[in-house]
Amino acid sequence: MGTLTCSIFVDNLEIENSLSEYLDKMHSISSFDCISNKFELLEKMQQNQCDILFIEECEYDILHHILLPPFVIGIGNTQEFSVHSTIFDILKIPLLEQNLCEVMSKILRIANAYRFPYRKLYEDSDIVSDTTANYQTLDMENNDYQMFIKIGKKQHRLVFDQILYIKNVGNTLKICLKGNENLYYRSTLKKMFNLLPPGLFARINKSVVVNYKEIESFQNQKVWIQNESFNVSRIYIVRLRELLRVR
Repeated sequence: MGTLTCSIFVDNLEIENSLSEYLDKMHSISSFDCISNKFELLEKMQQNQCDILFIEECEYDILHHILLPPFVIGIGNTQEFSVHSTIFDILKIPLLEQNLCEVMSKILRIANAYRFPYRKLYEDSDIVSDTTANYQTLDMENNDYQMFIKIGKKQHRLVFDQILYIKNVGNTLKICLKGNENLYYRSTLKKMFNLLPPGLFARINKSVVVNYKEIESFQNQKVWIQNESFNVSRIYIVRLRELLRVR
């Protein structure tokens, strides 16, 4: 199992000491540090030096200045996740070891699912599947860069690198291609995703798969492809950052 690094940005010494004590017991945490000011936090986040950030709710405003935040764990009494879109989970004060363990368990399931290539998440949950995905590489000579799909009575050739994104629309998939062309294919997103080469595509939420090489910009939990924006779910953000080689 992989290990994670943590940073703690809190002003309350009691909370800082409790977190440090609990994290020190976890074998899955390779290291953690305590950040003293906002400038140090911004510098560390810019260099992508940690996997998990613990931050007090009174400091949430700083998150707007972090382009690609890690797993963010808020600490406070506000239980609304809508306070900030980058917050993965919230620990309520007083800080309890059991609550921290539950949050860390969620993160570890997600992180390990994406860091080991032959494991993946189920479509509608963060439970790790033991089955192997249809991983393959693009082999132009063996025609692995395309496939045929049946639409109506005809077989249509689908060239992978021409796909911008695939979106679930009801019980139909909208396949958006370069050149403003759309195809509508009757299938589930999960089945379609397993047929696509991982060297080009990434799942970003329950309804959308994107050609990540066509992503033009990326901020917090949102990506843009040809001026169209898509939200990235928290469970997919780690894998997407790895694919984009975000530093």
